[in-house]
Amino acid sequence: MLNNYETESIFHIGTDGVSTLLKESVDNLKDEEFNLWLKYHIKTCEEKSILGYSNHGLYVCKKVY
Repeated sequence: MLNNYETESIFHIGTDGVSTLLKESVDNLKDEEFNLWLKYHIKTCEEKSILGYSNHGLYVCKKVY
């Protein structure tokens, strides 16, 4: 669909990241461990080499005039 329009990519992220592969482990993290996990997830959610691991993606773009 986006190929029909001239757009400029702003963000392309995997919203789940690799958490789906580690669901039980992430669910059982203590607060301090979860905060470290969250920092890791935020740093890696735009990493192109692992976008496909995520079950959900978010693509934000703007129309180029």
